[in-house]
Amino acid sequence: MLSILFLFLNITASAQEKDTVSYNKSDKTLSSLFVEARVFYGFLNNYHNELRIFNAHIPAFELSLLKSTTGKNNWKSLYNYPEVGISLFYTPFSRSDALGNAFGVYPHINFPLLKTTKQNLKFRIGLGLAYLDNKFHPTENYQNLAIGSSINALAHFMLNYQLRLNNKNSLSIAFSLIHFSNGSITTPNYGLNLPMASLSYSYQIIAGENGVSATALSLFHYVKNKNLRLDIQSGWGIKSQTNIFNKRFHILTQSFTLFKTINKKSSVGIGLDFSWDSSYEKLFLDEGLPSPSGLDFAKYAIAANYEMRLDKLAMKIGFGTYIYAKEKTEGPIYEKLALNYLFYKNIYASVELKAHAARAAYIAWGIGYQITLKTKKL
Repeated sequence: MLSILFLFLNITASAQEKDTVSYNKSDKTLSSLFVEARVFYGFLNNYHNELRIFNAHIPAFELSLLKSTTGKNNWKSLYNYPEVGISLFYTPFSRSDALGNAFGVYPHINFPLLKTTKQNLKFRIGLGLAYLDNKFHPTENYQNLAIGSSINALAHFMLNYQLRLNNKNSLSIAFSLIHFSNGSITTPNYGLNLPMASLSYSYQIIAGENGVSATALSLFHYVKNKNLRLDIQSGWGIKSQTNIFNKRFHILTQSFTLFKTINKKSSVGIGLDFSWDSSYEKLFLDEGLPSPSGLDFAKYAIAANYEMRLDKLAMKIGFGTYIYAKEKTEGPIYEKLALNYLFYKNIYASVELKAHAARAAYIAWGIGYQITLKTKKL
């Protein structure tokens, strides 16, 4: 899932890289508003053998409110004025008693990859919450190893081709990957991945104009003549173990990442990651390791990162490999997906999901500080 997101973020950034357009500050703008109904059809991606019992075709339905952006912020013109919106999502899955139903709500942003007066090719990134009404239970619903909690994160990535029939009506066809997971806060948590195709109809309820921008606003810690920075970030999280009920384990994280700014939208970086997971104690005891110490719960890794900025918000994707780890069952490779928000000068808040082979390990909440290291004259 993270690999697909990384690919499309790069396509979006390169396809839309251009100079900001200047407008008259006195111009008034009105965003267009759309309502959209969408029907999905797909299947469950059974990447764990235990989920094969849920093999079936799956329908889903969505109702969305979409709003075009204007040029009041510089990042919107950099990304060719994307759409923002919020959607209500529902799927009965395969009408399985074990999985039940899923009800979701999530905000999203649609980045234009190709835009003409009649056609649009867009990529959606959405993240919200979902309620699943039939979670795992050790005696009453023991087959559902995918979801261990009623409240889960809902992530939606969609490539969407839209054809405008006239000024108000549009049709579209799209391909999506929809993911449900609680980040291992409660286990079991294999998660659910739904590859889906969809058709939609949208109607413009408010007609708007192009956006305007008087001045360029600063992006996420982007300074034109400064192209190297060090991010120092600390985090904390909790997780569960499948074979231990009603107990939470603490996670501590620390990272040092050197970023190189490549344009006004994105940066690439290399860094060192540290994690400390208290849930490893049970694994070591099961393996017969006598009296494991706290140092045995640590892992050290090196990671490559990509960062995409939207004003003060940044989306970060990382791929890493462990250079020291006494616990081996999770494998040598991991993925990270994070949202960072710059709330005061060089200080940002972060929420980060770590996974091994698409299986969530934990969610960590953290805080970070950015230090500019080098100034380059352009």
